[in-house]
Amino acid sequence: KMSALRRRGQWRRWMAPNGAQRVSQRAFWGWRRYRRALRRLSTKSPPVRKVSKVEETSGIASVFKLGEYALRGTSQIVFVNSPISGAVMVSALSAVDPLLGVLTFTGAASSTATAKALDFDQKAISSGCLGYNGALVGAIFAVFLVPNANLSLPTAFLATACGAAASTALYIPLSRVMTTIPQWTFSFNAVAMSTLAIVKPLSKSTENVIETTASTVAPIADAIVPVSVAFSESEWLLSPLTGVGQIIVHGEPWGGAAVLAAICFGGALSKTKEQSRTKAFVENGLIPACGAVVGSTVGCLTAYFVLGASSESIVAGLHGFNPALASLAVSTFFRPSISTAVLAVSSAGATTVLAAGLNSALSVVGIPAFSLPFCLVAVATMALASPTVKAFKLR
Repeated sequence: KMSALRRRGQWRRWMAPNGAQRVSQRAFWGWRRYRRALRRLSTKSPPVRKVSKVEETSGIASVFKLGEYALRGTSQIVFVNSPISGAVMVSALSAVDPLLGVLTFTGAASSTATAKALDFDQKAISSGCLGYNGALVGAIFAVFLVPNANLSLPTAFLATACGAAASTALYIPLSRVMTTIPQWTFSFNAVAMSTLAIVKPLSKSTENVIETTASTVAPIADAIVPVSVAFSESEWLLSPLTGVGQIIVHGEPWGGAAVLAAICFGGALSKTKEQSRTKAFVENGLIPACGAVVGSTVGCLTAYFVLGASSESIVAGLHGFNPALASLAVSTFFRPSISTAVLAVSSAGATTVLAAGLNSALSVVGIPAFSLPFCLVAVATMALASPTVKAFKLR
């Protein structure tokens, strides 16, 4: 009996987990608790995912699905659900800078893959609603971090993937807090602002420019004074298009034309059973595209006549993308009417003034306001259509 008990005790000691096994078990159960907590924070319980026969037989099909969802997420930057529109926008970015287009697509794919790994709502994933924040994170990192912080390509891809995943992790808690109001791009702004506040690429690049200018050309006082540049009439007239292009961090007028083409094309494809193709193109594509152009134009005029902004910043479209987004949101989600048009114009003007105030306040930290002014104004405009106010009607 003693030998049998001894053998049994040795067996139990041999089956007991060692230190590495205990650490892996705790990490596994901690991951499961994190996933369950995120499910409770989501507005809807994740439905049971129906796996198609193609997905069961081929893993390549799931990769293509991920690419499609990432392109839909890119198109959702301008409130469009179309992979073709997303491909048009990524192509326009790649034409300016291939790394810009690749990092934008990488961010959208990373945020979508993170949402799938955490079992978020499949309908929201397939429509691209969990990819546009990551796409914007990739675009901002390509413009601000790569050239100014001297990041290598592997580091840039890793930073984009991590930042996009963080934006997805913030999306569900923000949606839970904001309930009926969309969270817009709050998670993107949180990730981008926190990253730039830590890395401070703009302050480093400014210091390098000042040191180089002071040592080689002129005194620092002469280097800080901006040089006035004379712009042609065509550049002034095309500044609203440049502002529309700045929505996707594209600083050229033809980039704005590509964004407008993506909006019109996506609107034509999103027709309902009650709509004809022409009616869908006008209501879902042409009207929002015109709203974006009008909003960018109002932003440029407000910045010039009210705020006294420099001509360089106006022609570069820096005062046009936030008002364009605000007017685009009103034109997309509200029923077309004269009062809706007045609301779109007024929201564009308010966004321009708010953007100037936020940019001056955040300049102390060394970061821009990005699309935070649009988010704040869009929350206020959507509150006008809430069941308690009922000042406007949604589509």
